[in-house]
Amino acid sequence: MLIEEFVQLVEKRKKEKPVWFGLESDPPATSAQIQDVEVQLRVRLPVSYRLFVTRYGGGYFALGNLFSVFPGSDWNIVERNRSLFPFGFLAVSDNGVGDLYGFRVTDGVCDEEIVMFDHETGTISQPKYVDLFEFLEETALKPR
Repeated sequence: MLIEEFVQLVEKRKKEKPVWFGLESDPPATSAQIQDVEVQLRVRLPVSYRLFVTRYGGGYFALGNLFSVFPGSDWNIVERNRSLFPFGFLAVSDNGVGDLYGFRVTDGVCDEEIVMFDHETGTISQPKYVDLFEFLEETALKPR
């Protein structure tokens, strides 16, 4: 999904379900904050993630959540990944029951595809979503 299509979907949902967007979230990211996170984690973040946090920040987002690059935040991606990163996985969201969604990391580069880390088995699934926008469309922006 292109960023323009995603933005249109978000605006549509904001008009239909404004209460979904009422929870506090982190402010949009600066390029310096993104670069700082990439240095700290020693990864190249996916384009879809960088575009999202630059426009929307992080934290609560509609019916979901997304870890942010905002320093000191409860949603900070660096802090949320301290124990996971050595496994070749960078978490960007949780499902509220222990499982994590994120990107596989190969040679310091995050894939665009979203996979799930199952906390009970310690395994990473096959790709579930093509990119972050598709993930958020399905998990945060679809009426249930």
